[in-house]
Amino acid sequence: MHKGHPIGDDDLHELALQLDQLSGRETGKVNLFSFLEAFVVERPSGQDFDAAEEFMCEHILSFLFRNRHAVACGCHEADPELSGRIRSAAFAEVLRGIDISLAKTRRTFTDVQIDGLAESLGEEDGSFSYFELLQALMVRDSEKSGSMTLR
Repeated sequence: MHKGHPIGDDDLHELALQLDQLSGRETGKVNLFSFLEAFVVERPSGQDFDAAEEFMCEHILSFLFRNRHAVACGCHEADPELSGRIRSAAFAEVLRGIDISLAKTRRTFTDVQIDGLAESLGEEDGSFSYFELLQALMVRDSEKSGSMTLR
């Protein structure tokens, strides 16, 4: 159903063509990734989207963890005084640069997703502590003192 009306085969075919065009590949096929790229998770009042939100959060955290060295380098580049803080917009540019450089056939995140993540991290002054974010991405052995980082 869409807007209270049943969706027919022609509607689904048109949607598939639009998704294929939006992906930029125009292969005549739609895979799961191109399908998911077309949607943004929003929580309408009274509806539960916890599973989709959790999947997206895990995806973002996995990306940040796998690329934490590149994130650190990009943040340091955007913070010449090495204060440990950068503007949210600068962080979005760091993530966008990493995402674009890693893309083989398609990017991992949309610009809207990157901007949303950066804005959500920002504090009242529009900046945040990337140092604290990077510290949170360190692997710590709770049985031993100190920490270790996976490489």
